[in-house]
Amino acid sequence: MTGKDSYLTESTKDERQVEKIRTRLLVQVDQQRQATTKASLAYVLDSWLDVHEAERTTLAGYRRAAETRIKPALGRVSIAKLTPRVLEQFYAELRRCRNRCDGRPYVEHRTTEPHDCDEDDGSTRRRCQPHQSRPYAAATICPRL
Repeated sequence: MTGKDSYLTESTKDERQVEKIRTRLLVQVDQQRQATTKASLAYVLDSWLDVHEAERTTLAGYRRAAETRIKPALGRVSIAKLTPRVLEQFYAELRRCRNRCDGRPYVEHRTTEPHDCDEDDGSTRRRCQPHQSRPYAAATICPRL
């Protein structure tokens, strides 16, 4: 995807295993299998977004979802460790609340900058509101194939 060379590696302290490992690695190269990558989901996602062809607004939506939902939850996970179980747990969290809240009350601030929340005097609405869980629909998270 990135155009960089990939290298297969394996190590052993047992001299008798060297030839077996070498043969296994050569077979993998011959079969053009990908080596198990240590790349994180965030890295692969960014690489994919850099080359994916779609409308500008579609890509902007994908980037927003990656930055606000996917990377905070799974960005550091190695692609090799990204299993169906990990994804199903992530999907379940999103179906409970798109912010993946833990159910405890908190205030959703509209800025990350230091600020005083607007006071609610009864006639105006406060800018920073208590969080209300808003789940994603199942079809939004994992559409039917």
